[in-house]
Amino acid sequence: MKNDELTLLRNRISWAPLVQEGTTLITHRLDCSHPQHWVFRTSPSYRTAFQLLLLAGVCLTGNSIFSGSDDNAYLVPGGMGAFFLLAGLFLLWNGSLRANFDFRRKYYWKDRRKPRSGNMDNLRDNLPLKKIAALQIVKKFCRGNNRYTYCCYELNLVTSDGNRLNVTNHGGRTAIEEDALKLATRLNVPVWGLEDETLSGEQRKERKKAKLLYLLIGGIFLSIGIATLWFLFFVPLRQHSASRHWVKVPATVILSERLRSHSGSKGRNVYRTVILYEYQYNGRTHRSDRYALTQVENSSKSSTAEMRRPPAGTRISCYVNPDDPAQALVDRTLPPFFYLTHGCFPLSFLGLGLLAVIAGIRKR
Repeated sequence: MKNDELTLLRNRISWAPLVQEGTTLITHRLDCSHPQHWVFRTSPSYRTAFQLLLLAGVCLTGNSIFSGSDDNAYLVPGGMGAFFLLAGLFLLWNGSLRANFDFRRKYYWKDRRKPRSGNMDNLRDNLPLKKIAALQIVKKFCRGNNRYTYCCYELNLVTSDGNRLNVTNHGGRTAIEEDALKLATRLNVPVWGLEDETLSGEQRKERKKAKLLYLLIGGIFLSIGIATLWFLFFVPLRQHSASRHWVKVPATVILSERLRSHSGSKGRNVYRTVILYEYQYNGRTHRSDRYALTQVENSSKSSTAEMRRPPAGTRISCYVNPDDPAQALVDRTLPPFFYLTHGCFPLSFLGLGLLAVIAGIRKR
């Protein structure tokens, strides 16, 4: 199109947002690796976000499934795990919608599918590339659930007849401008909406609130991740490593009981195993009630509790700390799925917290 025609087209098209909702994440970036097929793929930060949510969901639900208990205490992590799984799957599904620019077929489409036998009509938002007259960047302000306002941007295609199609929508101004300029150079069309931002005082206040909120959420997630990683992973792992050098000595179980701790779901009793054993080391007699590296889990199934309770008078072996003979345990192995339930779960909180902090720092 000629310059005069482009000027008239720019003046008559709408500058209202095509997509009402928005996000502060950079969801998609332009992939130009294939010379004949450029595509807006999910960004590394967006992929990391849903991968961490899926990881947290798997860890929490796995911990509930393999805990061997139907106690009410495991309903909370199980419910949180299901929530994280659903959130991660939603982000994965939302990110799978890609905008494609096929220069061999000379078509644009935005769909999760690929064209079959060159048939483009069945694809979503299909458009011949020759009909693209310009690219449009629209800045908009969206209101979140907690009533704070955040800024995001959408990249649209402008056709020669004045229609618009949305390509992508995310919160990274620099990223969306870089991708728009690359795409406009390849299509040989102008980019509209690259003017400098002018924010009002109220908008600056809202942006500052959003930045502080992201930093606060990130700090909370990082604190939870560090604390859980230390107590759930590093402390048992360090004790496991140290117990490899402990001395194995014979011991005798002098007390083994199955105590009811509280009522579980559906009125069933929940039990915990209590064990006390006696051993000798360097001519002195000691007693210990510690069985394993981690706490023996509760169970409302009496058969499960009985199997984990050696009867009184049973001769067993225990491992004694030579530096502190009063410290001993019977089972020094790590529990099943330890690295999954105790290691990956805190890492998912650390990752989400780091993403939130980065998003808060990058806000301008």
